[in-house]
Amino acid sequence: MVGEWFKLEVSNVVRILRVFHVCSGLKINLDKSNIYGIGVGWDEIGDMAKEVGCNPDTTPFKYLGLKVGANMNRISNWLPVYEFFRARLAKWKSNLLSIGGRVVIIKSVLESWGFTSSELFKGEIGNGQTVTFWLDPWVCNEPLKNMFPDLFKLENNKKGVVADRIVNSGSGCMFQWSWREAVIEPGLVADFQQLQLLLENIQVSDAADRWSWKSDAAGKFSVKAVRLLIRAEVDISDRYIMNGVIGPLPR
Repeated sequence: MVGEWFKLEVSNVVRILRVFHVCSGLKINLDKSNIYGIGVGWDEIGDMAKEVGCNPDTTPFKYLGLKVGANMNRISNWLPVYEFFRARLAKWKSNLLSIGGRVVIIKSVLESWGFTSSELFKGEIGNGQTVTFWLDPWVCNEPLKNMFPDLFKLENNKKGVVADRIVNSGSGCMFQWSWREAVIEPGLVADFQQLQLLLENIQVSDAADRWSWKSDAAGKFSVKAVRLLIRAEVDISDRYIMNGVIGPLPR
């Protein structure tokens, strides 16, 4: 809970908590609660803690595994989050997952935030085993299904990876197709010719596919890029956090 840094204000909060206990039967344990002061001295925080009957403390402090009041531009302050996910992945035996399986996990986490992987990453073809031909962005910055929706409707194997399409020949890569019906309409023929032009310089290798971060010119992922993206795309103006902590708002 937050409030102005006045002794009367804090005392009123304690009274509200006692009334809540009387009405609901649920007691807030002040002995296990902390009070934080922003812009006030440690001695004053200690005096206020004695008045309330809780413990004095300073920022940063941990809430749900994250440091509140810390500089989140520093990688070290994200280490607890990293360790949490690493431990969870260990329980899932992530070391036994294939590269494709790990990509599936990453995509599911991003989608839970409201982002699609095609908005954030671009595939760089190696052996073509993990990048889907139609659904992932790899030739351009958007998936081929968005660029050629009419051709995508005719596709039999919509979730196939790039490697499924490639037939190696002495002169380079050739692509094989699996349409539900013949591509003979003028509009479809034009789209198909444009698609073939995009693919004519594609080369595959024995290396694994790679994913580059679209928000960075060099394609490198960074914590700062994620933070800026979330701030730009996600409205958090109507969200708040409440717990058993009594602390002030700066005046």
